Amino acid sequence: RDYTIGEMETLRSGNEQKIAELQRINSQLNKALEVNNITISLFYMNGLTNDE
Repeated sequence: RDYTIGEMETLRSGNEQKIAELQRINSQLNKALEVNNITISLFYMNGLTNDE
């Protein structure tokens, strides 16, 4: 099926919105992962100092 210019624009706009949303979610996940890794590191370092 051939799409009209208007339909193509609508599809492109929808795709751009989806991409922006995925980028936002990806950024939030990366921040959460970073916080998680820092927390694990702190617990690990704290555990080492408590054992001494």
